[in-house]
Amino acid sequence: MTHQLLVNQAIVLVAFQPIAIPNVRCDRWLVFQEALAPAIHLIPDAYVELQTAAGIRPMFLEVDRGTESQSV
Repeated sequence: MTHQLLVNQAIVLVAFQPIAIPNVRCDRWLVFQEALAPAIHLIPDAYVELQTAAGIRPMFLEVDRGTESQSV
């Protein structure tokens, strides 16, 4: 539950608050409930696209609380 609240807080800061960088805005954000692909057992916390003067900058969001072992 704490992890999801942190993810939600990050999304709100990026997607719904003015970004402090001129001419940059969040155009799209997604959250995932399952792995990206059957062969990849990775579930990102979120995906965001920032619109900039140079074009769209896609990125995945991962909230790291330091609770996973190094092997994970």
